[in-house]
Amino acid sequence: MDFYVEHCGNCNGIWFDKNEWDNIKLNNLHGQIHHFFTKPWQKRIREEAARENLQDKYIKKFGRWDYERLKEMREWIYKQEKKNEMLSYLLDEDPYKI
Repeated sequence: MDFYVEHCGNCNGIWFDKNEWDNIKLNNLHGQIHHFFTKPWQKRIREEAARENLQDKYIKKFGRWDYERLKEMREWIYKQEKKNEMLSYLLDEDPYKI
């Protein structure tokens, strides 16, 4: 469930709408409220949301099984010294054509 913690720029107070405090406690974040408004915290939250959004799009596009295989292949290729050549080979429609 998405929710937003409102923050007053004048008094630095925060307030919660219905069920937001319960969600914060449920996720064991109630002792970290002061972190919510730091730039690193906000950046991490945005990056996690973007990653989840893209993952959902890839799963819808490729299917879960193919997406998992693609991730494994990508991880393996990007560890290789000759990754650029490998990627070129894969992208070439006919790598044996002269």
